[in-house]
Amino acid sequence: MLSPRFSLLLAWLLATLLPVPLLAQGQDNCAAAQPISGTGLFAFNNLFALPDGLPDGLCDFAGSQQIFNDVWFSWTAPADGVATVSTCGLTTVDTKVAVYDGICLGTVLVCDDDSCGLQSEVSWPALAGKVY
Repeated sequence: MLSPRFSLLLAWLLATLLPVPLLAQGQDNCAAAQPISGTGLFAFNNLFALPDGLPDGLCDFAGSQQIFNDVWFSWTAPADGVATVSTCGLTTVDTKVAVYDGICLGTVLVCDDDSCGLQSEVSWPALAGKVY
């Protein structure tokens, strides 16, 4: 029988070393966007992601309209109100965030690059039940 201390250490090691996603990680292409709902933190991994979105004028920062290493989520607003997506202080990677209206590669509603250091934050008026 394992001691409780060893069991906790083993569980911690397994949780840290094994690539077991505990939260949504995002998808590499828009057509297979990872569905998420509600509010909270949603993990992402863009290490092997390739650009899938089209360049857009709202995302023109430092002369580039493209989002490289993009990952995709499909979020359904739980209520009417101002929605915010933020990576500020939550990652060590340089982020650029865009929110699309509904369908895959629809109209870009908001886009941001580096509003808080190298991280990004966007807010927009969301409607309950609408997909972004």
